[in-house]
Amino acid sequence: MDSLDGSAPFSDVSGTDGPFPGERTFTCRIVPGPSRRHTLHLTGSLHTGWAGRLAAGLAARHVSVVRAAARRTSTRWTAEIVFDVLDEDVQPSAIDFLALMNDHVPATRDGGRLALTSRRVARTRRDVLVEVRGEDTVGFLGRILHLFADLGLFPHEMRVDTRGLEVRDVFRLQSAVGEAPPEGIVEALRRRLDRLVRE
Repeated sequence: MDSLDGSAPFSDVSGTDGPFPGERTFTCRIVPGPSRRHTLHLTGSLHTGWAGRLAAGLAARHVSVVRAAARRTSTRWTAEIVFDVLDEDVQPSAIDFLALMNDHVPATRDGGRLALTSRRVARTRRDVLVEVRGEDTVGFLGRILHLFADLGLFPHEMRVDTRGLEVRDVFRLQSAVGEAPPEGIVEALRRRLDRLVRE
C-alpha cells in the first residue's frame, strides 16, 4: 500500500483473535503523511462497537480524526482514517490500535461537550441515515458514536470529514444485530440530537 506522498514506509499490525488459532482476521496499516498527519488502514473482522472505542481512545491520546471512511460488507470491514497527532510525545507506531478497539474508554472522559449546528435523520428499510455538523473539537467523533451506542445503534457505514473548523459527518446506523432500528429508537435519536443543536 502506498503512502500519501508515494514514498514513506508504513507499519503493519495484524490481529489473530479469530475463532481458530493463528487465523488472520484483522490488518492495520499506518501510513505516515506530511507533518504529524497519518492514515490508518483497517481491513478484516471487527466487532460492532470498534469505531466508538477507537475514536475515544485516540481522543484520550490527543489524536484528532480529520477524515474517515468505513464500510462493513457481509464478511469484513474496510476503513481509512486520517488523523493528526497533536502531542509531540505520542508516536503513532507505538499506539496499539487493536487494544483501543477493544477497550471501554469513556467517550466523555475529557469533559468535552457535544454541540451540533445541524442534524438530519432519515429512516430507511435497512438502517437510519444520520448527518451531523458541528464545530471541530478533539473527541467529537467518539462522543457522537457514544451517543448512538447508548441507543443501541452502531454504524455499518460512515463518512467523516473536517472542513476548516466544521465537522460534517454521515452515518448509516443499524442495531447490534445488523437490523433497521424501530421507529421508537429513531424518534429517541432525533430528540437526543435536537437537544444538541445550537439555536
